[in-house]
Amino acid sequence: MIVNVMFRMSIWFLLTADLGLSNVVLGILLAVLLPGKIISKTRLRDWMIILGRLLIAVPLAYGEAFHMLFLPHTHEEVVEEPVDAARPLPLVFLEIFLITFTPQSLVYRYHESGKFDIHLVSREKSGE
Repeated sequence: MIVNVMFRMSIWFLLTADLGLSNVVLGILLAVLLPGKIISKTRLRDWMIILGRLLIAVPLAYGEAFHMLFLPHTHEEVVEEPVDAARPLPLVFLEIFLITFTPQSLVYRYHESGKFDIHLVSREKSGE
């Protein structure tokens, strides 16, 4: 139960980006009152990997944003990236969030078979 509420609270804070008292109280109320099953089958190792990637993604996103401001990105490509199909949906959501959080990439489709379709922008064509 506590892991479920903590997950919902972290999503709430990521979406609202507000740590004010009223927002915290509202987030706690929503996290407790929303129905859903408890996230207990997930291994702690999977959560630690995703949280570590989140810590890396924030500075990477700022770097990519500044890079895009000063250097034009003229090439686009679509790639498929595999993901563990047995991974729980909250971890899949965080994976999609991490990929989409960086300005040069966007997940635009998730296949139930375990693949993401990702749109990437870059300065050069891949393979050059």
